Amino acid sequence: FTNAVTEIVTKPGAALRHYKLQREAASAYHVAGTFAKLGRDSRLASVTIDLGSGLMRQDIDVLLAESGASTSLQGLYLGDGTRHLDNHTFIDHAVPGTSSNEVYKGIVDDASHAVFVGQVVVRPDAQHTEAHQINKNIVLSDDAEVDSQPKLEIFADDVKCTHGAAVGRLDPTAVFYLNSRGIDDKAAQELLIRGFVSEVIDAI
Repeated sequence: FTNAVTEIVTKPGAALRHYKLQREAASAYHVAGTFAKLGRDSRLASVTIDLGSGLMRQDIDVLLAESGASTSLQGLYLGDGTRHLDNHTFIDHAVPGTSSNEVYKGIVDDASHAVFVGQVVVRPDAQHTEAHQINKNIVLSDDAEVDSQPKLEIFADDVKCTHGAAVGRLDPTAVFYLNSRGIDDKAAQELLIRGFVSEVIDAI
């Protein structure tokens, strides 16, 4: 059983990159929380990759506390067997002139189950906020399951905000195209998955 807490506080103008790779055994329970408070004109870039544990729950909370603060949250989770992977993020735009960009991607196979709950809040005085969030998932088996809940709460009127989610299978047309070029099903699937996850991997 892992119960990890990470606290991040950035001073004005600071830039921090935070990477986390979780690949514990299938018998492990992993519960973790990362809590960040960003100062004026500071930047936090976070990449989280979850490859293991039988039961995983991860919370990432970011408070954009002063103007000019920005954050980029990237996540990748891979589920197989009977793993349960639970990602919760919360980004709080508390003041004017802050920005956030969030991209989480998941792949589930066998009888695994993934959950993504991403909440972005823009406070009433947080004008000129820019916030973007996306969660995309690929399901590789009939017994695998994904629950995706992107949440965007806007209480200011001069903002640029988007959010969305997608859950689906590999594109059979793309697989057929690769098959027609002499690439077998397994290799075609691996190529398409590699392309799907590259956005997160390239952020490292």
